[in-house]
Amino acid sequence: MTEMQVAVALSRIDIVWENLFPLEQHRIVQLLVERVVVSQQELRVQLHRNGIEHFALDVVRAAGGKSVPAAAGEALA
Repeated sequence: MTEMQVAVALSRIDIVWENLFPLEQHRIVQLLVERVVVSQQELRVQLHRNGIEHFALDVVRAAGGKSVPAAAGEALA
């Protein structure tokens, strides 16, 4: 998966997100978010250092190890 393909897929994540089952949404959040801290002053979301990379690898695996097409968002939707 090229950097451009990842960028296209992530730019359309809202379209993909709406079509995912809650369990799939949960899995993506688990891959990306390490911690959420809520206080009266702030809401802080700490991301996993390699979360996007792991997410991209999951997308490639889901595509059967093949390169994701340029219209990655459409392929994932």
